Amino acid sequence: MDRSGAGAITVSEWIDRWQAMQDVGLSTVANREYRIRRFILPYWGKRKLNSLTSEDIIVWSASCTTSRALSAARPKDARAPAAHDPR
Repeated sequence: MDRSGAGAITVSEWIDRWQAMQDVGLSTVANREYRIRRFILPYWGKRKLNSLTSEDIIVWSASCTTSRALSAARPKDARAPAAHDPR
């Protein structure tokens, strides 16, 4: 992969690339796809990776648990794909 433009892609584009590299079971795929569609893409999908800050993610995570009455595990689980970036 050409790294000269690393981070210049959107979160949505990165997720597509990341998903293509995963070797997991069907239930895991379905679970991840749901979380990505429900939590990540509506908020982050059009943002460029290189524009994200730790503060942005912390604020988003807090808003997931307070405004949507979700357990703290849900946004943490939704962040999991980003934590496994092979780059």
